[in-house]
Amino acid sequence: MMATLYCDNKGIWRLKPDTADTHAKGEAVPFGIRDLLDKTLHHEKPCNVEKENGQIISLRIGGEVFSVSPHLSLRHAPAGSRVNAGPIAPAEGAQKTAENDIEFQGECELVAWQCAVRGASSGKKDYTNAVKSLQMMIRTNGLGASLAFIGKHKKKKNLKYYRLLFDHLGGRLMAVEPLLEGDNGDLIENFRLKLDSSKTRVLTLEALVFLGWLCRFSEGLTVEHSQLSM
Repeated sequence: MMATLYCDNKGIWRLKPDTADTHAKGEAVPFGIRDLLDKTLHHEKPCNVEKENGQIISLRIGGEVFSVSPHLSLRHAPAGSRVNAGPIAPAEGAQKTAENDIEFQGECELVAWQCAVRGASSGKKDYTNAVKSLQMMIRTNGLGASLAFIGKHKKKKNLKYYRLLFDHLGGRLMAVEPLLEGDNGDLIENFRLKLDSSKTRVLTLEALVFLGWLCRFSEGLTVEHSQLSM
């Protein structure tokens, strides 16, 4: 399907099919794709839309392709994952943390699901609000400054959800960019000293997509999810 991609006056990305009425509002772009779009580059651009089972799974804008896994929804775990707040056994050789035993390598949404389950078990509302706050912080102040902020606040006992969020985002970023792990293991220092502008941009996009999935899953989790196992 051919459509025009645009950002409405509320900041929501929408797709208006070429065959739609002039005043039609247009279908909202899925969350996983939305955070990859740039208003300067993509507003009012023609694109090719691919759907599966009635849901948008990818957009092609010129030479760029933006895609999202079609099997995920707000209140359901990714296919094949276990729904429980305890440790999830990693695949052999996968990168993980000793504390949470999370697989940080692999599909972004699958990593986000594991993190969201743990975030919900620590205090769903506080964790979800921290994720939303961090998304806005990154867009406003940049990834480096945002990591430094939550790294500072994670040490406060009454902000344990920041500590958890720092571990989750940091673990994902180190899995994507090994330079962040470095010899000293200081994520913030390595980010400042070892990354050029191109790597910083790539990691910023990765962080926003990861946090987008994290927010989506943590909002959709219920008490029942944290008590079930599959």
